[in-house]
Amino acid sequence: PADIVAKAGQALPDSAKRYVGFVPGAGDRRKCWPLARYIDLAGQLVLNRPDAVPAFFLGPDEADWRDEIAAAVPSALFPEQRQDIWGEGFSPLRAIALGQCLSLAVSNDCGTGHMLAAADCPLISLFGPTEAEKFKPITAGGCQVIHALDFGDSVDMDAIPVRPVLDAVLQKL
Repeated sequence: PADIVAKAGQALPDSAKRYVGFVPGAGDRRKCWPLARYIDLAGQLVLNRPDAVPAFFLGPDEADWRDEIAAAVPSALFPEQRQDIWGEGFSPLRAIALGQCLSLAVSNDCGTGHMLAAADCPLISLFGPTEAEKFKPITAGGCQVIHALDFGDSVDMDAIPVRPVLDAVLQKL
């Protein structure tokens, strides 16, 4: 709907900026890359690309992460949490509309990653205990999978180091 797309443009308004989505949550915490690594990635991104702006997508279960993220990455935005724009509650249409404003996103294997894919947002999708070939998002923007097994014999998400994810982000920007 046009009104939701317009609100997404208010939440991420600067067309000269490269908004990069970060989706650190998932319904199953085993599918979450450590929050500290998302924060490290966002900080390194800003140092390497001054035109990049981290945009964190936090679900209701991750709302208490906002202060920690904001303290560590002062330039981070939280576009879904802008109650002055959206009002109360959540809608999948909001994430899809915001996805149209992103240059790319880094996401765990989760619903929000699929919502961003529905907007044809280019994705870097992080996988651990689930099968990427079965569950990776499909997007016209392309989906690069980084799997924990690429770094050893563990499906633990913390097997994925920050550097290869940062390299993938910088290459796509």
